[in-house]
Amino acid sequence: MTHVLPILGLYPDYGNTVEDMCVLVDRETGAVIKSWDFKSVLTPGEGASGLSAEEDWLHCNALWYDEKTHSLTFSGRHADALINLDFDTGALRWILADPAGWPEDKQKYFSSLQTFMIFRDNTRSTSAL
Repeated sequence: MTHVLPILGLYPDYGNTVEDMCVLVDRETGAVIKSWDFKSVLTPGEGASGLSAEEDWLHCNALWYDEKTHSLTFSGRHADALINLDFDTGALRWILADPAGWPEDKQKYFSSLQTFMIFRDNTRSTSAL
C-alpha cells in the first residue's frame, strides 16, 4: 500500500488579510490537518518594508519544511525576512532579517549570519539552532 503524503501550502486568504497563513492538507480528502497563523507569532507591521499594506502585511512567497529540525521556514516578502517556526507548536524559532525596525521582544530571535551558514562538510547548519 502506498502512503500518500499531505500537501503543505500557503493559504491565500485568512479573514481580512492575505498570505499570512500556512496549512497542511490531506491529499485524499482535502481536509486541513494543521494550520499555522503568522499573526500568532508576529504582529502585522513588524519589520515592514515599503510594500507592506494592512491586508498584505507579510506576503509569504515560499515555504520549506526541514525534516532534520522538524521546522518550517517562510519567506515574508513584505517583512524582508525569513521566518522559522517549530512544526509541532508553531512557536517562533528564528528570524533572518535586518533587526532594525523590529520590536525589542523579537530581537532575541535574530542571530548573526554566521549561525545560518551551511559548510560544505555539513558540520554546521540551521539544525544547530
